[in-house]
Amino acid sequence: SFPTRRSSDLSTPSGNGYWICRADGSVWSFGDAQYLGGCNPGASAAMPAGETVTGFASHPGAQGYWIHTSGNHVYAFGQAGYHGAA
Repeated sequence: SFPTRRSSDLSTPSGNGYWICRADGSVWSFGDAQYLGGCNPGASAAMPAGETVTGFASHPGAQGYWIHTSGNHVYAFGQAGYHGAA
């Protein structure tokens, strides 16, 4: 079943897809949105225990996204470059 915790969503530029990022850092992709990873527990880029997602933004070309956490960590996926913590 789909988690019921708070989430954020982003549409692709085409309008034919979207991503959902849950508070636990898991990312779900639909339509033409490509899954590029998440920072949920068990993921290779897992955020520290006790942190939650506070922001989610897509790369302008929809070839990546950034996830920001309550610990001011920023996780970059796809073509979204890492530019340091917030």
